[in-house]
Amino acid sequence: MSEKMIEKLVKKSKNLKVLYVEDDEETRIFTLHMLEEFFNKVVVAVDGLEGLRKYELEHFDLVIADITMPNMDGVVMSREILEIDKNQSIIIMSAYSESPMLMELMNMGVEYFIQKPIDLKQVVDIFSQCVTKNLEKRDFLENVKKIEDLNKELDSLIGSYDKYVIASRTDPKGNITYVSEAFCKIAGYKESELIGKPHNMVRHPDMPKEVFKELWESIKSGNIWQGEVKNIRRDGTHYWVKAAVGPYYDQSSGELLGYSAIREDITFQKEVLELGLKLKAQSKQMSDLLNNAGEGFLSFDENLIVEQTLSREALKLLGDEVAGKNIATVLYATDDKKRELFKDIIGNILAINDDLSKEMMLSLLEKELSLGDKTLELEYKFLGENRFMLVISDITEKKFLQREIEYEKKTQKMIVSIVSNYDEFFELINDYESFVSTIDCYLDNNTLVELKREIHTFKGLFAQKEMFNTVNGLHNIETQMNVCIESSLNKHLFEGWLACDMRIIKKVLGDDFLANRDKISISCDTLAQIEEKITIISEHYKGEELDLLLGQIQSLRDKPLKELLSNYPDMAQKIANKLEKSIYAFEIKGDKNLKVSQKYKPFLKSLVHVFRNSIDHGIEELDLRVQDGKDEIGSIKCQFSHLDDQLILEISDDGKGIDVDVLKEKAISSGKLCPKVAEKLTHKEQLELIFVDSISTKDNVNELSGRGIGLGAVKAEIEKLGGVLEIESKKGIGTTFTFKTKLEELGVENANV
Repeated sequence: MSEKMIEKLVKKSKNLKVLYVEDDEETRIFTLHMLEEFFNKVVVAVDGLEGLRKYELEHFDLVIADITMPNMDGVVMSREILEIDKNQSIIIMSAYSESPMLMELMNMGVEYFIQKPIDLKQVVDIFSQCVTKNLEKRDFLENVKKIEDLNKELDSLIGSYDKYVIASRTDPKGNITYVSEAFCKIAGYKESELIGKPHNMVRHPDMPKEVFKELWESIKSGNIWQGEVKNIRRDGTHYWVKAAVGPYYDQSSGELLGYSAIREDITFQKEVLELGLKLKAQSKQMSDLLNNAGEGFLSFDENLIVEQTLSREALKLLGDEVAGKNIATVLYATDDKKRELFKDIIGNILAINDDLSKEMMLSLLEKELSLGDKTLELEYKFLGENRFMLVISDITEKKFLQREIEYEKKTQKMIVSIVSNYDEFFELINDYESFVSTIDCYLDNNTLVELKREIHTFKGLFAQKEMFNTVNGLHNIETQMNVCIESSLNKHLFEGWLACDMRIIKKVLGDDFLANRDKISISCDTLAQIEEKITIISEHYKGEELDLLLGQIQSLRDKPLKELLSNYPDMAQKIANKLEKSIYAFEIKGDKNLKVSQKYKPFLKSLVHVFRNSIDHGIEELDLRVQDGKDEIGSIKCQFSHLDDQLILEISDDGKGIDVDVLKEKAISSGKLCPKVAEKLTHKEQLELIFVDSISTKDNVNELSGRGIGLGAVKAEIEKLGGVLEIESKKGIGTTFTFKTKLEELGVENANV
């Protein structure tokens, strides 16, 4: 039985309440300890009589009991419990000698038995079945409760508002068993003409069959369906209702009796829209309807000229003198391209005879428009006779609220990420500020490639902390650097992005949180100074005590390798969610006692590029994985080990692998590789092209990857440590990055841990 399966079972079972009945104290103590690993609340009884009394006082999801007990055995207790609740889940723990009793229990309806002595695999299997059954039972009862509430509401309404509520009930086959007076009135039928007839007798032929298929599938599965329905009256005219339909059950037996429906008459609202689409609004009655609809209505002809009759809201949104003007000019006065595109689409619509094609062309028109300080929602309708209708809604406040909500979401994600590992956050801020202070040196020393790598790495590290202002700024600066280097590297810009995020952090967490940064910084600097002084002294005065002291000081700044990598699993899940991909949760595997020195941190931080590329480039979309016969959910693995004096770190994925042919084409087209040389490359050499700067297998650049810089930065960092990077990749199977370096290069405290 795998750890994952047990963890999954524990997660599902925690909220269930268990009654455990056992007379043997030693068995009881042992089994209770095991049960408490699975369930939050376990109530204990020492015999069947005590167990029954406790069961009568409160509800239990699961009863676990021995058979042979004093006062009342497990058979009698189970019989009494099942008389109280025939659906109660009971697990009996038994030995072979009790088999006659087992047969009696099975005849009573007890389904689950655990053989003594207890085997963990058997326990997990039985618990899994019981937990699943109880959770399904809970879901069913909750759904039945909702439906009962709906039926109670309907019963109340029927009693008091029969004249005003459009209500009906049918039997399980859809034949009408009840209709309200309001239903008869709107449908134009007498009650006697409807009772016993199929409900589809009022269905309008215009309604798509798919709607009713969805309705029946929903209510047959025990859910409530809601939607708008067009019905036909007895006289052949139609009416519209907004309906809520669901099953109703006998409260005592739980038997399905049929289906209930409550409706709201929305015919008037529908007719207003139909009138706006089909008629020229010239009468005072239509003007009143349009002016009070809360939306802007106008129409324009084949020459795009706005007609004289339009609603007050349209005048308010577009201006008092819009009538008689060209609608394309009104909407796009300062945008020539959009204005011409609008004219072309309208012209194409007028040239098409097919209604479906007209609708498809209309869908190409812009749905939202920024006009002054307003954001407008636009909906176009073809009226016939070469005329169009435009419905305009002011959604400025809605868009503002959407932006506010999105901003709050981003802020909360950033705060949670920072607080989860504030030491790492302060270290990142210190490193970034130090980097910004030396930006000019990169230009002076003509180290442009290294500069791009630094920016790309910082972008990935800030993305881990969800610091969206800094990430967006660094992403934009990467793009600008391809055009003009000097104008892009403005220190104030780099400082400004961080300042924006720091203001948000300060506002939420307060000054005290940020004050910790200085304390941590001073502590680390002091350690470094002490280490430096002891090193100088030890060079002049040799002695074991100084060497021992120096080793102790150095070890204070060293950190476990597993801890330094611990942030990546969570970061990988966030990236996968952002890309709408699914990966299994994973953990860093390796010796938790193995420590590394401070100089190893730049390499470890650069690994952000490997994880991001594994998900963005490697893991396929769900439909592609299914098509290739793979697990729908992708896998990322990270593990490290040591052999003698060598450390080995591996990061792998089960994605699509690296397409070396595409990689070569990119390298050749970018001028990084000669075609003749490309033909002679081995497979290993072809794979290593992935480390060449500015080569990426992606065709587009996003905030995550695509610039062809990240992996080059990783290779550079491991080489600074005197290590090597190896890559293995099989198309359709996956990719593995292996990093190797000597343990002494890492400042390991104990290589034989």
